[in-house]
Amino acid sequence: TDDSMHFCIDDDICNDSASISNAYPIFAQQSYENPREATGRIVCANCHLANKPVDIEVPQAVLLIL
Repeated sequence: TDDSMHFCIDDDICNDSASISNAYPIFAQQSYENPREATGRIVCANCHLANKPVDIEVPQAVLLIL
């Protein structure tokens, strides 16, 4: 199967009358009637845009050389 992301874009996406729901991924269109949750978060954040934990290392001090 093809795992790439497919978008469904209407011809009128550039028109002022087009709604935002015309340009979100087809699998999200099949699962969600509205691309935004009640909080305003887009449904894509439930999958590939979700928060993920990261480990970072940052310097604790900086040596200035004048």
